[in-house]
Amino acid sequence: MPEVNSLVEALYNNFLLRDLSAKIVPGAVVLTAALYGSSAAKLLDTLVVQVGWPSVLILAGLAWVVGFAVQDLGETLRIIRHHPPSYDASEYRYSRRIRFKQVATPSESQQVERYAIIKEASGNGATAIFLSVGVFAIRSFLSIDLTVDGPLALQGFLLLVLASALMHANRSHAHKQYLFIDAVINRDEGFS
Repeated sequence: MPEVNSLVEALYNNFLLRDLSAKIVPGAVVLTAALYGSSAAKLLDTLVVQVGWPSVLILAGLAWVVGFAVQDLGETLRIIRHHPPSYDASEYRYSRRIRFKQVATPSESQQVERYAIIKEASGNGATAIFLSVGVFAIRSFLSIDLTVDGPLALQGFLLLVLASALMHANRSHAHKQYLFIDAVINRDEGFS
């Protein structure tokens, strides 16, 4: 069991989990929506089958880069929130983060990192789904064959519900992260 804990800690500390859940997966969702049913998708499928892992790593790298674009769009459209409104003043926000780093135990720091990973993954995931629904809607409006089984409207509705839930999770974890930071600082300063 200590090996599993060490692995999980290494994943958090090395940002591998964040890169996978908050960049590669949302980037892959958008790439899949953009390429779905196209000849480019068939070409990529053939490439993965013939070349194997190297092509998967290249596609993961491409999805990682697209994930940054997804995050930027989510921030621009205000789908993603990195902190609660009470922390909008950056000087206050950064002074609280610095103070937290000074007084937090390793497990408290890890808890804040967990909130950050969930917050980033849910915000980027919501943005990716909203973008994918937009791509499918545009392709449907332009009568581009999506080769999708079942009614497209139902699939789009389900994706919008999922994206809304992820957006809520993003905001909730942004709030929880800073509540936790305040609680640790207040404990250290003797406030209750």
